[in-house]
Amino acid sequence: EHFKALGVGQTVTLAPGKAHVVRVTFSAGDAAGERECSLRLNVKDNDFASQTISVAGVGYEEEIVFVGLPEGLDDELRFDDGPIGDARSVTFYIKNVAKKHVRFEWPEEDAENPPDFTFKPRVGHLHVGASKAIEVTF
Repeated sequence: EHFKALGVGQTVTLAPGKAHVVRVTFSAGDAAGERECSLRLNVKDNDFASQTISVAGVGYEEEIVFVGLPEGLDDELRFDDGPIGDARSVTFYIKNVAKKHVRFEWPEEDAENPPDFTFKPRVGHLHVGASKAIEVTF
């Protein structure tokens, strides 16, 4: 039920050196976790050439998503170019899409080894469905 293979059950004739693509799709459904299935390739009139192909997929739920990243990106934070030594800041939002409250924490500042990026707020909690603005300075 989690995997669909288009063309399963069809007989395909392959010329020597040719290939045939079987498209397999995965849908985790409503539950997170790993799913597995096997596809069997049978060769007509040659049982020794039959193959079993294992297929695996993992479904997961994100707890926090990023919203409003620059340039409309989903998972990348970009800063404008600028002179060395001049700080640049970007603001985006994190949103709790989990079914529970979550705590977030960005890397801590260290006096001996200062970070390249600072986050404000650095630590916090997000209630279910809540969003919070995060300012990152580079």
